[in-house]
Amino acid sequence: MEKYTIGIDFGTLSGRCLLVDVASGKEVAASVYEYPHGVIEGSLPYGRKLPNDWYLQHPKDYLEVLENTVEKTLDEAGVKPEQVIGIGVDFTACTMLPITEDGTPLCMLEKYRSDPNAYVKLWKHHSAQPQADRLTRVAQERKENFIKRYGGKISSEWMLPKILQTLEESPDVYRDTYTFLEAGDWIVLQLTGKLMRNSCAAGAKCLWHKKSGFPSKEYFKAVHPGLENVVEVICTDFNCRPALLGIRCLCRLARKKTVCCWRAYLDRACYLLLLYCGNVDFPGTSAYADDGRDAPVVLFLSSTGRTHHIQSLEV
Repeated sequence: MEKYTIGIDFGTLSGRCLLVDVASGKEVAASVYEYPHGVIEGSLPYGRKLPNDWYLQHPKDYLEVLENTVEKTLDEAGVKPEQVIGIGVDFTACTMLPITEDGTPLCMLEKYRSDPNAYVKLWKHHSAQPQADRLTRVAQERKENFIKRYGGKISSEWMLPKILQTLEESPDVYRDTYTFLEAGDWIVLQLTGKLMRNSCAAGAKCLWHKKSGFPSKEYFKAVHPGLENVVEVICTDFNCRPALLGIRCLCRLARKKTVCCWRAYLDRACYLLLLYCGNVDFPGTSAYADDGRDAPVVLFLSSTGRTHHIQSLEV
């Protein structure tokens, strides 16, 4: 019986689902779903006006991509769910959002639906430039070593400026946030019930290093007193381990099969989708699909905008 993998690319305006034959690499079928909310700019869905350089998204659109493309793609190809051995997803980093402890985005709560800092901040959201400038200036003044890895400058597109913007503009949102995370990590959470960070985006867009970790509390406190403990808010599991949990949004695909969430970060989705998911040792990981070859494997790729890092490399 032929085996297939599915890749889901969450873009700026739409999500695209691709089905690939793992033996030949042939693209068998594809489906596109345009986000109902698109890029939120100018005003929020509930009417509040947005200043310039605000670019947001609604996380509900991401779930609708899963609901409207996966089954359609399989039906078009005549492929049965049990023939799918892998699922790959990717986003452009840093596209981030605040969530509650149960994984609910804060913009989905009634009390915060009119607060722009409760929404997904898209990768090209640039209104946190003052916060990025301050993070850069303090790092340079303190002669922080980590800033050298980033060419001496922190971008407004990255995670920490966007978090600092939330702290300063919407302190209630910051207070009620369990954690801030990449949208790609949130999708993996929805698929598996497991909250884990991808080290690619953490290293490229969140000032993390696999050896030294995050910058110190002293640095963050110097930037803003309320930011002193931010690492406790954003620091969750970066390890590579299988997460054997029931699937949610793709239950029709998996037919209640177990899902192995494999934290692998490869160079590009096309290469990922050609891999056979049985007892393969990826560089820098310790996760194996030895819990059953019939279980779909969820892999997450984080596009940094210019580069796609393999996890075993220095970041």
